[in-house]
Amino acid sequence: LMIRRPPRSTLFPYTTLFRSSAEFRTGAYPLAGAEPEEFAVDLLATIGFEAQVMSTEESGGETVVTLRQCWEGTPVFDRTAVLVFRDEELKSIQRNVSYRLTGIPKQEGTEQPMNLVTLLMRFVDYVNRNSRVCNEITGFTAGYLLDSNAQSDPALLIPAWYVTTDQGSYFWNAITGEITPEG
Repeated sequence: LMIRRPPRSTLFPYTTLFRSSAEFRTGAYPLAGAEPEEFAVDLLATIGFEAQVMSTEESGGETVVTLRQCWEGTPVFDRTAVLVFRDEELKSIQRNVSYRLTGIPKQEGTEQPMNLVTLLMRFVDYVNRNSRVCNEITGFTAGYLLDSNAQSDPALLIPAWYVTTDQGSYFWNAITGEITPEG
């Protein structure tokens, strides 16, 4: 699945994130009674970043919300944004997303994803070859990975699985069968 990037000359209206010039100048962006997770998803939606909440952690007076970018409702596993809230205000946004996915998808090639049974057999082989310990698979989520050459235009979304086990999480490339531990 190929997605075109906006032209390099396109300017994104990041200032539309701020409701007033005072908020932009001070860096304060109050939650105004909203929950951090809901606020984070809605905020990024204003710039065309469709997202789902991956996790929320609270520590030392801060709430850290990690979001995963989606393409038409399907997660793109390796595209995340982290929003940090303190004192009922957004304090920072960190992201590993080099650009927002936009455009109309176009299928490339005729490669078909491997079936789940084949991927499971490859996982058993991977666990054995790499001396990993895994007693059970606790979750499967279908989605995409962005190709390793993320600066290509158009971007290539690769069908993938995000698999959680009792000992860690993995990305499974559904086309090549490659298995990569998360992190």
